[in-house]
Amino acid sequence: AASAGRSSPSRPRAAVFEGGGFIALADFVGVQMGLLHAMQGMWQTWWDPTLERLWKKFDTLGTTSGGSWFINQLIYSEKFMYLMYAGSRLPAFSGLMFNSQYILPWLNALKGTSVNGTIDGLKECLDGLRSWFPWFPRSSARESSPPLASTPRSGEAEPAQRGWADISPWYLQIAAEALILLQSGSLSWDAVVRDLFERSAGIDGNVTLGSQSTNAWARGKLLVNTAAAVTPAGTSRFYSSTPIEVDQVQVYKSWLDTLAYAAHGDNNPYDTNLLPTRFSVVVGEGEDQRAP
Repeated sequence: AASAGRSSPSRPRAAVFEGGGFIALADFVGVQMGLLHAMQGMWQTWWDPTLERLWKKFDTLGTTSGGSWFINQLIYSEKFMYLMYAGSRLPAFSGLMFNSQYILPWLNALKGTSVNGTIDGLKECLDGLRSWFPWFPRSSARESSPPLASTPRSGEAEPAQRGWADISPWYLQIAAEALILLQSGSLSWDAVVRDLFERSAGIDGNVTLGSQSTNAWARGKLLVNTAAAVTPAGTSRFYSSTPIEVDQVQVYKSWLDTLAYAAHGDNNPYDTNLLPTRFSVVVGEGEDQRAP
């Protein structure tokens, strides 16, 4: 018999969520709220399993990039799921809810940050840069000089003075996220996504795809997350090369197991350091399951 969350094997259906970074995530939030609003009346209770009815006929969920952010939060975060319900019941306030309950917790630089954490994180980032660029100065202090473009040439108009009102919100958001990331000592994309899941959706960093702590609507469905894995491309850190000579790279290590890989060859058949990857699980069936 088919699992509770999956349709009949004779007529399998898949819902696929494309990528597009944060724009894709925001778009899918709007679509999900809109579909729920179209399905339900204002007098239904908050715990009515509307998502189960909406996705009942789909046994497979395929994702990538921003689509992965959306669907994994909808599966593993009760907070995120209830935000979808709340926005569907009050569509006129859905944007305000999304900004206040999702964006603000993510970019609130006053939460979980400190001066000492910022300083220590900045030192760790500078140390990381030295490992990539041996010529990077040991001291962060530098003599500053005005840029060449700061002095107008003869006949040019003086640049207009800019005030706080002229600063794009995007710059403030980037500054807030950089301050938050510095607390962990890593200005990396991995840290950005981890903070997004933890601060906005309340998903702990130790939650796995096989976790049994999932929202009921998705249990038993096949989840297929796809991505591009950045792999060492040879002697250069920035572009692929031939031949490939990569010594053992350790990915994971515990007191029982070690996962590592190496690459040696006379040619690079893919001519790229981006390789397609796929991670698949049956939602809610535990961490010991075999990937479907």
